[in-house]
Amino acid sequence: MERRAALFPLIELAFVSLIVVFFILDGPTANFVRDLAFLCLALPLAVICRENTGYTAPDIITLPGTLVGFAVSLIPGSIGIVSSIEGAAILLIILLVVAWVSPWLFGKEGVGGGVIKAGMMVGAFCGFPSALLVLCLAIILGIVGGAVFLWLGKIARGAYVSGVDPLLAGATIAMICGDAILGHVFG
Repeated sequence: MERRAALFPLIELAFVSLIVVFFILDGPTANFVRDLAFLCLALPLAVICRENTGYTAPDIITLPGTLVGFAVSLIPGSIGIVSSIEGAAILLIILLVVAWVSPWLFGKEGVGGGVIKAGMMVGAFCGFPSALLVLCLAIILGIVGGAVFLWLGKIARGAYVSGVDPLLAGATIAMICGDAILGHVFG
């Protein structure tokens, strides 16, 4: 219990640090409002998914969070409602296909409903094409993180792990330097 309690000041420090980074990068703009709203939803979602042994992202955060993502996209200077809807739709569709195909290909669930709902929320905040970058980053972070935890003995081989954390981390990275990454990849 003490180890968990020690994590909360670190989580709060990371939260405040990200707010400062977003403000330095964006200034007092619509993108900063979007980033701040995302962080205010992502932090409790990450903590709840860590504390919940079922690794289920709660509807009380993800579904209204998607609507908040759509709402902040309407602020002049933000990503725009069309991009927001496209981002949410593309992640929803891709993750639904993965959830549908995984049992057939691998014999077990590959993506759960919590990740699908969190993906839709992330897509609403990031928009298109950043949502695809988020998915790529989440896959890389999930593979690397899973390998490290497996190597450290923190998880067992074949164990189910939450895909929400890599998705939220990928979204945060995309919000910080996504334009630079996409510009470098697509010239």
